[in-house]
Amino acid sequence: MANRQPWFSRAREPLAVAARLWPGWLAAAVAISVFLTLRHHASTQRAANQRLQAVTQEIRWVERAVATAAITHHLPPGAVIPSATWQKYIDPAAPPHLKTDGRDAFGHSFGPQQADHSIAVPAPTRLLLTPSHR
Repeated sequence: MANRQPWFSRAREPLAVAARLWPGWLAAAVAISVFLTLRHHASTQRAANQRLQAVTQEIRWVERAVATAAITHHLPPGAVIPSATWQKYIDPAAPPHLKTDGRDAFGHSFGPQQADHSIAVPAPTRLLLTPSHR
């Protein structure tokens, strides 16, 4: 019988072996690296979007509570409504931290609000929700 040697030992030059093996391994390594990076980016983006949606829903609850408090107490536009007053009108489905403390998902207080004005979102929350921080 002939001397049976593996194909790579019959190669005349080690570079021929490397040329056969390298492109496949390199492509696989790059593909795996790109896949892991994109998966990590997608998961962090998903988490940021969930936080943004949670705070947006809380702002809607606060907005409804402030409007209800202003109507109930016959307050003029621009009147300041303390947080203890508008918290009484928070929807029962709202998270407990919003009903009891008037705080958002990050723990920052919404504080007093003005009737018939946009809801004042806490500055640290706004900073956390900017695209550069997400």
